[in-house]
Amino acid sequence: MTKNERLRLVNKQYCMEELEVPKDLVIPRVLFAVEKEKKEEYELICYRTENADINGENGKKYVVKEVARALERLFFRADEEGQYLVAISGYRSYERQKEIYKKSIQKNGIEHAEQYSAKPGHSEHQTGLAMDISSETVRYELDEIFSKTKEYQWLVRNCWKEGFIIRYPKGKEKITGYAFEPWHIRYVGREEAEIIMRCNITLEEFVRRKNRADFTI
Repeated sequence: MTKNERLRLVNKQYCMEELEVPKDLVIPRVLFAVEKEKKEEYELICYRTENADINGENGKKYVVKEVARALERLFFRADEEGQYLVAISGYRSYERQKEIYKKSIQKNGIEHAEQYSAKPGHSEHQTGLAMDISSETVRYELDEIFSKTKEYQWLVRNCWKEGFIIRYPKGKEKITGYAFEPWHIRYVGREEAEIIMRCNITLEEFVRRKNRADFTI
């Protein structure tokens, strides 16, 4: 990928086309937590095979190939240091996002949906550059309580080493347009991730300033 592709902004202001699909989507060799038929029960799966079903629920196993390799390194690094992460959801098609956004409104109302769920075309998941992660500590849920775990604290200190950032950090809601999501990591490349994480800025701030500010660290 080029630097511009890694740094692409997809948010409430910038969107992707309905039929736009990232190139080179693959399944990373990491553990996924998959909800079983019985509520609140999960099984951990490491997918070894890949198929072309990316438009529905199965699409969440995929990310762009460069991101997949970086995610594998991140999970290996975490495992080596006694922190056990699991993947939950990666790529999401335009149509899949439309379903999720609609259900979010029906379940929680428009105000909540605007804080936690993107409109179709405006979700970072469609880029194939993002992954939602969790841990057994919080029963594999995507919840703000994840920010209280040792796994999350490790992630904040180390995710940049493999090119990832915490995409929607606490205290930056007015800039990102979304509530704090400690579970959502985004690949931007190692050099850029180090600057963003160490300077405690968002991707929006980095992109806006990168051509007119010195980010030497």
